[in-house]
Amino acid sequence: MVFRLPETPDFTKPEEVEIAWTQLIRDLDLLQQQLNVQGPLETNIVFASTSVYNLRNEGTLLVNASVSNAAIYLPEAYKYRGRCFTVKRLDSAVNTVIVHTSTTGYQTLMDTTVEVTISALASYTFQSNGEQYYIVNKYG
Repeated sequence: MVFRLPETPDFTKPEEVEIAWTQLIRDLDLLQQQLNVQGPLETNIVFASTSVYNLRNEGTLLVNASVSNAAIYLPEAYKYRGRCFTVKRLDSAVNTVIVHTSTTGYQTLMDTTVEVTISALASYTFQSNGEQYYIVNKYG
């Protein structure tokens, strides 16, 4: 979308002022409808390298719990409004993979729970609304 700067109206002609004002309001409305991205659109795919992992700018986290349990922490929901985080488990071992909400501040996951256990070979996508996280996709 291209926005043009309005021509300076002739302030002695009320109709030109009215046209310029109308165009300015229309342009401001269009600007407010634009996508607000507070992070990269192209997000990283990262392998969890430790048994405790704090998500930040990753879009997708791949977890292998074949050796030990894994604890994944979502970032503070208020800092990542609108952002999605996907956690994919790559193994079918008996160890657990648990996704927790942030350790700082009180926030929930879908109004009640504060953690989700991911079963073997499953994946979950979580999205923040600025106050809490919702599970917006589950596979497996």
